[in-house]
Parts: sequence; C-alpha cells; structure tokens
Amino acid sequence: MKKNYLYFECQNLCLSAITKLEQNFNLLRLKSPSILNECKGDIFAASAPLGYYYDKKFLDLLPNLKYVISNTTGEQHIDANYFKTVNVSIISLKNEQNFLNTITPTAEHSLGLILNLHRNTIKAINSIHESKEWDRRPYVSPYMLSNSNLGIVGYGRLGKMMYKMCQNIFKNCFYYDPFIPNNQSNNACSSLNDLLLRSDVVSIHVDLRQQSKGLVDDNFIDSLKEQAIIVNTSRGEVVKEESIIKGINDGKLRGYAADVLKDEFEPNFNLNENILFKRSLIDNRVILTPHIAGSTKDAWAMTQNKVVDELICKI
Repeated sequence: MKKNYLYFECQNLCLSAITKLEQNFNLLRLKSPSILNECKGDIFAASAPLGYYYDKKFLDLLPNLKYVISNTTGEQHIDANYFKTVNVSIISLKNEQNFLNTITPTAEHSLGLILNLHRNTIKAINSIHESKEWDRRPYVSPYMLSNSNLGIVGYGRLGKMMYKMCQNIFKNCFYYDPFIPNNQSNNACSSLNDLLLRSDVVSIHVDLRQQSKGLVDDNFIDSLKEQAIIVNTSRGEVVKEESIIKGINDGKLRGYAADVLKDEFEPNFNLNENILFKRSLIDNRVILTPHIAGSTKDAWAMTQNKVVDELICKI
C-alpha cells in the first residue's frame, strides 16, 4: 500500500514532480499549511513551502510524519532542532553543492539589482509614467561599472558565480571569505575591511550563522567608500536594517537593494512594520524584491524534482 504524502497546493509543484509523487505515494492535497487541521489521514511525508513556519505545532497535527521536503538551500522556515529530536528528517538542498552549481538565478538576480540601483532604472521608469516627460538628466549615474570595483562578501557557490558573471563588467572584482584560508589570489582580500575600502559596490553572499548575523552594521558601512551600493540576496538577518537607513541618511550609502528581509520567515512577520519596506515606499534608493532571486520556472522544476527524487530514494 502506498504511503500518504501531503502536498500543499500553494507550493505550485511542476507537473513532473507531481507525477512522480502520484506514482509513488497516495497524494493528499490541501491549499496551504494554514488549514492543516483539515488534514485527514496518516501522513508519511509532506511539503514545507516557504511562507509558513514548521515547528512543534505543525508536527503535533502530523504525529506520524517521517519526512518534510523543501526545495530550498536554507531551512530557516523549519525548526530543524525540534524535528531532529522527534526523528523527522528534512530533505532540502542545503548540502547539494554539485547540483546547486547548475542553479544560477540568485546570482543573476543579484546582478540585476546592482544594475537597477546603479542606473536608477526603477526611478526613471516610474518618472516617465508619472510625469509623462522624456528627461534623462535626473537619472544619470555617477560612473560606469567598468570604472568601479565590486566586492563580494562570501566566496561560496553564489559568490563564485557572481565573480564569474561580473569580472567582465567591473574594473575589478574582489572577494573576502574567512573560511578560505591562505588564499593567494590577487583578488582575494585579506580582511573584510580591506574589501570594503576598495569597493564601490558590495554584494552579500554569506550563509546565515551566528557570526554572520548583523554583519552589515554601522562599522561595516563606515568602512565603505563614499556613496557605495550594497546588494543582499543572502539572508535578511545578516544586515542591521537600521544601519542601512542611517547610512543612506548620512549620505554614506548611495543605495541598498535586497531580496530578503530580517525575520521574514517568522510566523508574526509584518511587512508593513519593516523599516526598509517603509523607506522603499518613499525612497528609490531602497529597492526590495519579495525573495524571488531563485525563482525561475526552470530552476523551480529542477530543484523540486531533486528533492522529490531524494524522498523517493528513501522509500
């Protein structure tokens, strides 16, 4: 007899992944985890789509659950420590480095945010719509990227992708990663401060761990060149958001673009209370996108099939 798999339709799995699940499981469907109490049946495995938090309350409603799957590199939306104590396994992309080397959208999105912020693209588009005037003068950028330096903080999978994409766009690309010891490359900086002093644009690509929380703070921003740009597609918690506001107010930062916000995975997250969101409503120097960096249909299909295949192997 096939085991039960609980699929939340808000995840929008691709057809090939759904077909695999239907072939190997009895597929039960709910619109979202918010109505989990309507679930009927003994669930063996379940999806864990972003936008919800999976903890003891979730597991209390699925007492026989053995696996959750999430086609994400991070597991901040899952209480992994509690899941471990009750022997529920998490299947994600967290340690799938070879596979993830084929998934490029996050690095592409980082470059897109840099270009939009640097060239005032969104502000210029909105101005045309609002003023009905064809005037380029208010949106002229101060320099060509080919005359500027990019600093990449974190030289793992995404940092390396970013370096490869940008080395023919910027005058110089530098990187810093404390977990790559004794790196002799001319483009490797000996310290974070060394990188910041050189960089006109900084792109953040670090894992969320204790030592990276609040990495971008007042001292970080004070060490930058004047009128630098920061782009963050890693995790919201690596940035002290009040420091970004201060840096813009003081004129130290020319702009900040992010695909992530602090506490976005928390159950009580309220976008309207976030200081960066509120600033973005009135200031084009702050650009936000709703965690879409990894979101292309082909990447989704690849990552969804990957975690589904891993689950099938377990049974």
